[in-house]
Amino acid sequence: MTKVMGKGRREKKGFKGLAVSFIINLSVFILWTFMWGYFHDAKLSGMLKNLLLDIIGAFAISFSFWASSYKGELSWWNEGHILRYSLVAAFCTGALYGMPYLPFLAAPAAAAAVVMTIFSGGFCALVSYLFMIMQYIFLSGLGSEQAMVLVFSGLLGIVLFKSLDREFRYVGLLFAYLVGDLVCCSIYYVAADPGTDLGDSLLYMGIRLFSETVAILILLKLTGKYCIYRDEDFYKQINNPEHKLLAQLKKNNKEVYMNAVHTAYLSEKISRKIKIDTALAKAGGYYHKIGVLEGTDTIENTLKVGRDNKFPKPLMKLLEEYGDKKCGRLSKEAAVVQLSDAVVSYISHMFLENNDAVPDYEKIIDTMISKKMHRRDWRGCELTVDELCKIREGLVEVKLYYDFLR
Repeated sequence: MTKVMGKGRREKKGFKGLAVSFIINLSVFILWTFMWGYFHDAKLSGMLKNLLLDIIGAFAISFSFWASSYKGELSWWNEGHILRYSLVAAFCTGALYGMPYLPFLAAPAAAAAVVMTIFSGGFCALVSYLFMIMQYIFLSGLGSEQAMVLVFSGLLGIVLFKSLDREFRYVGLLFAYLVGDLVCCSIYYVAADPGTDLGDSLLYMGIRLFSETVAILILLKLTGKYCIYRDEDFYKQINNPEHKLLAQLKKNNKEVYMNAVHTAYLSEKISRKIKIDTALAKAGGYYHKIGVLEGTDTIENTLKVGRDNKFPKPLMKLLEEYGDKKCGRLSKEAAVVQLSDAVVSYISHMFLENNDAVPDYEKIIDTMISKKMHRRDWRGCELTVDELCKIREGLVEVKLYYDFLR
C-alpha cells in the first residue's frame, strides 16, 4: 500500500511539474510574440499563427522533458529538475528575442541547442531547440539559408554534447562544436551572402565564436560546480566507515554492518571497472540496508533514514531502485549494489554453514549474474553486455578478498 501511494504521489508531482513547465514556457513565448508584434507592427493573422505555435511549442517542450524523464533518457544530473529546465528554456527563448538585432553571422543563436542539451538530453533538447528556432525564424523573417545554418549548427551541438557523461570532459566537444559552427557560417557566407565585406564577416564570425565559447564555458563550469560535483563532499563524509550512521549500525547489528562494508568495497571496485559513479555506488553499498536502524530492513525505513539525514537525490533514487523491485528502472549503480550484495550474502552464508568450505568463486559469480539477468526487475537494467563482462572480470579479480568473509 505504501509503495502504491508513493508511486501515486510521484506521478501527481510529475504532472504538476509538467503543468508548471507548460505555463512558464507558454508565458515566455506569448510575451515574446506580443513584444515582437508590437515593435514591428505585425499583422493580426501572423500574430495568431505565432500564438498557435506558442501553445504547441510550449506543450512539446514541457512534454518532451517529462517523456524523457519517464524513459530515463535525461542527463543524470537533470532528472527531476523540470522547473530548472523550464527556466533555462525560458532564458534561451528570451535570449533569442535579441538575436535579430545583431548581424546574423555574429548572433550565437545555435548555442541555445548546446544549453538545452546540457540541461536535458538529446531528444528533449532537439524538440526544445527546433520550436525555439521556428519561433525565432517566423518572427524575424530569416531566409531559408539562414534557417539551415541554425538547424545544422544546433543539431551538431546536440549530437556532440549528448555524449557528455559522468566524467564531464567537455573540452574536445566544445572545440568540435565551434569548428562545426564556423564551417556552417563559412558555407553560408560563400553560398548565400558573398556580397558582404569579407572583413566584416570574419569579424562577425569571430564575435559569434567568442561569445559562444564564453557562454558555454561559464555554463559548464556552473553545471559542474552546482550539479555534477555538488554532493562530492557529502559522499566523502558518509562513505567513511566510521560515519555516525555506520557506527550506529555496527552497534545495533554487526552482521548487517559487515555486509554493508563488504558490499561497499565490491561496489566501489566494480563501478571503477565500468566507469560509473563510484562515490554513489559505494554509498549505496554502505546504506542499502540502513533501514535496520528503524527496526526492520524495509525500503520504507531505508528511505526514511535517507530523508532524515538529507541524503542526495541520486542516492535516494538508488536506494529506492535497490529496494523497490517494481520501480521499472534499474540504474547501473543500483544494479552494481544489488549484484555485490548478492555475492557477499551468498558467500557469507556459505562460510557460516561451513567455515572450512573451499568455494568455486568463479562459478558462484557466474550463477549470481545469471540469476540477476533473468529476474523481472532487471529487465529495465541499464547495464550493457560489455559492462556485465567487465563486472564479472572485476568480481573474479578480487576473489582472494572473499576469504575475509569467513
